[in-house]
Amino acid sequence: MSKVWITGVGAVTPLGNGLLVFAANALAGKSGIGSIAFAGKPSERQYIAGFRGGSSRASG
Repeated sequence: MSKVWITGVGAVTPLGNGLLVFAANALAGKSGIGSIAFAGKPSERQYIAGFRGGSSRASG
């Protein structure tokens, strides 16, 4: 039988970074999925993605 070590629990998701932030947002019913726009592209097409926007470094 092999041994297993769990060294940490974390999450990097569109709902937030870190297990506590992710869990709070998921339990609050928030969604990390939405439509996005690309600069210079016409808005005739709809793009849907999981997106963590705002800053290059998220807190949590």
